[in-house]
Amino acid sequence: MADQIDDFVVLKEWAHINVNEPDRIPTVPVLYHYTGPPGIYGIIASDCLWATAAQFSNDLSEFEYAISVSDAIIADTWKIDQTSNAREAFLANLVRKVLKAPFSRPYLACFCEDGNLLSQWRAYGRGAGFSIAFAPLLDGETLKLRSEHSLRVLLRKVDYESDSQRARLKALLTNLIQLVNQLPNPTTTSERTLLDSGITLITILEITDWACTVKDGAFHEEREWRLIVFPNLTSGGGDTNAESLDGVKVRATADLLIPYMELKATGNSGKLPIVGINCGPSRLQGQSAKAIRILLQKHGYSAPITSSSIPLRV
Repeated sequence: MADQIDDFVVLKEWAHINVNEPDRIPTVPVLYHYTGPPGIYGIIASDCLWATAAQFSNDLSEFEYAISVSDAIIADTWKIDQTSNAREAFLANLVRKVLKAPFSRPYLACFCEDGNLLSQWRAYGRGAGFSIAFAPLLDGETLKLRSEHSLRVLLRKVDYESDSQRARLKALLTNLIQLVNQLPNPTTTSERTLLDSGITLITILEITDWACTVKDGAFHEEREWRLIVFPNLTSGGGDTNAESLDGVKVRATADLLIPYMELKATGNSGKLPIVGINCGPSRLQGQSAKAIRILLQKHGYSAPITSSSIPLRV
């Protein structure tokens, strides 16, 4: 007998549950991406912004922070062996599994609202740093950057408030519980697999989205935003939710090899929406500004170039 459950039933039900959710993207300002000489050269020369594998983040404390915030919420939502039914038990185990490794899948491109921030120059300058100013990355509801090999690309503002972080996760778990309890009961193995795969995909996307946008309040001055890139999933094979390596590249630094994915402009020009470049503190700041001007002209960009006045020795 043919399956009676719609292939997209999980996505449809999830959309219905979230139909009245408030818009999560506030007004997007000009954002600044900090990088060093190899980074800015690669970005301008290739017309691509690089989203780095989150596991290769400069600050691995973000892993521990997201997990620590979620622990109490998870424990309060599902007591051990006290889930109401088998489907909710499946969800509870899945959420715990995803939160053990929330940064295993996404690739991140990070931005600040401030293009002349001392802490960022210290982190990314290393002798000659730059902050690249990007025009607001949303045109209506359309992102101005895209990844050709991604399942999903999200622009998110980082949340530094612990009460807000906990409230968002609690509301998300409430919606996920509603989702699994409202889905139809499968009558065949294939229907059960279809529903489980849909629940797994939604849970991975939503829980990872949350985990990638919470940080300790000590970092509040960064006023960070992130582009979160989810790779496509593989087709076929035993794991229907395994990520594909299509579009994943690897670059070399002095310390290690780093996987990344490219983000390209959506406009017809193919040029990134760069509206300015600030040269960071450096004893060779003047030379950096001159070289950047040449680089921009050679690759068809026109943007003002400024130099930081922060008296930092790097």
